[in-house]
Amino acid sequence: MGQDRAGLRIGDSRFRQDGQLTRGESGLLLAPIQLVGVALASLCVLKRKPFAAIVGLFVPLVALVGAVRLARPDSRWARRFYGEAKLSKAENRFAAEQPSREHAVDVR
Repeated sequence: MGQDRAGLRIGDSRFRQDGQLTRGESGLLLAPIQLVGVALASLCVLKRKPFAAIVGLFVPLVALVGAVRLARPDSRWARRFYGEAKLSKAENRFAAEQPSREHAVDVR
């Protein structure tokens, strides 16, 4: 491996000179990021944003955007935490996404 100096082994994989993270260091860095991503994806589920929740499990930034944005008006999050003003804002925002019965075709 290397020479002993002050109790440290020079060249040991824990003390790499090239700036790359070792297996233990990368796990210590990535595990909390993924835990935050899972928590934010859970918020997306409560806000009825399934796309942001699924993609957010792999890309936590997407879950952050989904968690910060306005919830759907029929979600658990909106029913519990939104007042009249914010609920009407959510209804106005998501009204365009509601399917219209006038344009539906019955294929029986």
